[in-house]
Amino acid sequence: MEAVVLGSAVDKELKALVAAFEKLPTQESRGVPSVLLLALEKIDTNTFQDILLEFVPVILDRFAKASRDYGDTGANRLGAAGQFADMSRKMLKLQRSLWEGKKLEGEQPEEVLSDLVAHCLLTMKFLRDDNLRGEAL
Repeated sequence: MEAVVLGSAVDKELKALVAAFEKLPTQESRGVPSVLLLALEKIDTNTFQDILLEFVPVILDRFAKASRDYGDTGANRLGAAGQFADMSRKMLKLQRSLWEGKKLEGEQPEEVLSDLVAHCLLTMKFLRDDNLRGEAL
C-alpha cells in the first residue's frame, strides 16, 4: 500500500503515531501507518483517535516483542484452538480482577487486555489461513 501524504490537517500526535509504528522492529509493522492514517481520516471521533494514538502502538509493541520471544512456531503450534485456550485463561484473570475486585500479582488488567487483542488477531489470522486452505472449522 502506498503511504498517505501527510497534509496540514495532520497534527503532531498523528505524526508521533507514525513515528512509533516506524520504530517497530518487526516486518509486521510495514504498511500499518498508512492504514491507520486512512482510518483516522475517515473516523474522527475522540474515542477512536485516543485508542489509535494511545493503545494501538503499545499493543503492537507488546505483540512484536512476544512474537520475537515465541517465534513463528509458538502461536502456530495449536492454531485457533490454542488461541482460544489462551484467551479463556486470560479472561479468568480479568474476571478475578475486574468483576471480583481481586488484586492481580503478575500481569495487570491492561497487559491482559493487550494480550487478548493479540490472541484475537492471531485467531483471525489462523481462521483466515485455514479458510484459504479449505480447512475451515
